Amino acid sequence: MADHQTSRPAEPRLLSRVHAVARARHLSLRTEEVYRSWIVRFVRFHDLRRPAQLGADDVRRFLEWLATERAVAASTLNQAHAAILFLYRDVLREPDRCPSSIPYARPSKREAVVLSPDEASRLLATVPARRRLVVSLLYGAGLRLMEALTLRVKDVDVGRRRVHVRDGKGGRDRFTMLPDALREAMVAQIEAVRRQHLRDVQRGGGYVVLPHAFDRKSPSAARLAMDVGVPRVAGVCGCPDRPAAATSRVRLDDSASDHRGGSAGGVDEAGDPTHAAAFVCHASAAMRV
Repeated sequence: MADHQTSRPAEPRLLSRVHAVARARHLSLRTEEVYRSWIVRFVRFHDLRRPAQLGADDVRRFLEWLATERAVAASTLNQAHAAILFLYRDVLREPDRCPSSIPYARPSKREAVVLSPDEASRLLATVPARRRLVVSLLYGAGLRLMEALTLRVKDVDVGRRRVHVRDGKGGRDRFTMLPDALREAMVAQIEAVRRQHLRDVQRGGGYVVLPHAFDRKSPSAARLAMDVGVPRVAGVCGCPDRPAAATSRVRLDDSASDHRGGSAGGVDEAGDPTHAAAFVCHASAAMRV
């Protein structure tokens, strides 16, 4: 009788394991995306060798190559270092291959780039109309790009002139001000979204993506108008685990430059982002390697 070998399940691919650990730790999607990118670059630098076959010297060589040959900024170098540390410490569970003794780069202190009121007005004037409200929130309310793109109707309190930022950087919630100059545009946008959502519901769609599996806890919440995203556009897409007719609206993409106001203090007493005394721009364009 021939021996039957028990088949063992295939080991998950590296990036699948990175994704699983990142979701288990509730890292932001942008952080996971950046970590995955650096891990791929690290593996390609070492001629596609398995990370489990590499060690501390290989990590140092990669970081030194970034610093000397690619001349990346200190913050970019530390970002790559953090990604590799995450790979070995949390994904592969082999922290000795990327020991904490490898020093981080010392970031240089630079003055923030400040726009004059005229420059800010001219910048906002060049933004297409359908993106202008979002871009104005980046400057006037101090929102980060993904915070503005994931803003929901219930997060905007027009009466109190404030915006509730949920699950911001570091998983923290906070409140920030809604500039007076944006109140009228925000009210018009919310009303347009409500009407659009009502039409979608009548057609069998109108579903929204809820965090932390809340749609399974409360299925009806997935079609509430207050959970609809504010920056929505006309496109629709299918929803996983939903009927064929169940569709949701597609939000604006994040192809715009990721700039945001330094804080609500960058807006004047009238709350007008186009007449603020100063704006602080934080460029977050990823360094291409």
